[in-house]
Amino acid sequence: DWFPILLFAIVFMWTPPHFWALSVLIKDDYAASAVPMLPVVRGVKSTTTHILVYSVLLLLTTLIPVATGAFGAFYAISAVLLGSLFIYRAVQLTRNSERKVVLRTYLYSLTYLALLFVAILAGLVASVGGDVYNAQRAMPHARQRSHTRCHRRMAHSGA
Repeated sequence: DWFPILLFAIVFMWTPPHFWALSVLIKDDYAASAVPMLPVVRGVKSTTTHILVYSVLLLLTTLIPVATGAFGAFYAISAVLLGSLFIYRAVQLTRNSERKVVLRTYLYSLTYLALLFVAILAGLVASVGGDVYNAQRAMPHARQRSHTRCHRRMAHSGA
């Protein structure tokens, strides 16, 4: 079942640039508490470079389902646009690590993930001709698991 693996890979690659942006925002708190976070140990410049590298890797990860034909044009365009904007924000951050730029990058990372998941859902719905109720068929075994859970609940309730 490739779908959960894809979601895991996306969140896995999204987490470092998202969290590192947050850690740059509160680096002074980490330093005061002697917590060895990347901006405290390696500095803000190194952290912003890491954010940029992982943003590029994230974009490449999100394009895997397009390359394999699993997702179509809407998702591809969404992934490229959202990922390119994430990379743009990361480039800005490497040039200027003022608090407002870091905060914009952090907040965009939240928006990015939400919109990417909307694009995934829209792509799944589009792949079944816009039929929301049958979108689960686009996800392997989703229907079978849903029916199994339903039957288990009915068996436990005595119905």
